[in-house]
Amino acid sequence: MFKKKLAVMATVLCLTVTSVVSAFGATSPSTSESDSTSNVTLDQNTTSALSDSLPVATADADKVTAVEEGGSKLDDGITLHVSSISEADYQDLLSKVTSGTPVAQAEVYVTRDSDNATLSLASLTLTMNVSGASASKSYVVYHKKADGTYETVNATSGNGTVTFTITGCSPLIVVELPESAASTTTSSTVSSSDSATGVNTSTTSPKTGETVTASLIALISLAGAVVCLRKLAVR
Repeated sequence: MFKKKLAVMATVLCLTVTSVVSAFGATSPSTSESDSTSNVTLDQNTTSALSDSLPVATADADKVTAVEEGGSKLDDGITLHVSSISEADYQDLLSKVTSGTPVAQAEVYVTRDSDNATLSLASLTLTMNVSGASASKSYVVYHKKADGTYETVNATSGNGTVTFTITGCSPLIVVELPESAASTTTSSTVSSSDSATGVNTSTTSPKTGETVTASLIALISLAGAVVCLRKLAVR
């Protein structure tokens, strides 16, 4: 009987140790820039063509990911063209804005360097420079697609930058949301994709409190198992 109990406690101890290792060994997912398209050339004209002179958002060449309609990421050299949207497109996009203030705009399209052909893209992920942007603020991008339909996507903001994924190219405006709307607005399209199917690849990191709690429970269980094992050993 003692040997059976000892075997059971040994099994519990092993499982508990595994839980502790898992709790402390887990790491939060990190964002890699390895998916970015290489050899991106920028052709940017920052002169605003709008009556209110809304500035043109410029792009970061190192943070461009272009995916073709067939689902393949473009690894060849491409040129990203950025310029001002037209007044007509601006008014169309403004009519779709339900909350917030436009802070930047851009007309974007991509060509392949080898043959200068304009590419039809399934998705285009950009990091664009927007004056005054910060991580404490929330932004939404309104995009007029090539087929005349519209999409609204949430942007990730940083120090002077906003990052977002749109379906294809064409005109867009970046809108800063008021604090009251920022907590409730959700994107009408996926925010990140690795193929033309638009699969959401965002990952939620575990909260620090949750990780600590799990670790404490594992440690308490380990201590209990050790005590029980000792008691059995001395009998």
